[in-house]
Amino acid sequence: MRLISLFFILTLVTGCAGKYEPDEMYPMASKFKDLSQLIDGLVKFSNTPITTESQARRQLQAEYPEQLKEFRDYDLRIDIQGKNTVLLLCDGNTALFEDAGCNGSFEYHHWKKNYSQACEFTINTSKVCK
Repeated sequence: MRLISLFFILTLVTGCAGKYEPDEMYPMASKFKDLSQLIDGLVKFSNTPITTESQARRQLQAEYPEQLKEFRDYDLRIDIQGKNTVLLLCDGNTALFEDAGCNGSFEYHHWKKNYSQACEFTINTSKVCK
């Protein structure tokens, strides 16, 4: 009986443990927010118009390669909506972070949800950017 109880407790504890550790995710989120605002600034103020994700990536890689290193093991996506941008970071098909670079708030820590958020953009900048 004790063996069954021990097995149940271990299953419960390990089954509820999240895949992502807050001690690792919060510092990454801070760098992600910085990158989100950096990309937003590039799109808004670049001498060369940036209207596609590939253009934004090229510009980032050319000017800010160090800021991208933190995220090299993840899928980093950029959505340009007019003069505003949304940055999405995924691990496989699971969204971790999503942020509009136009404001000071951090929109979504998807990794904290009790379910797996698909790696898809959910932010409409016309609603969060002033």
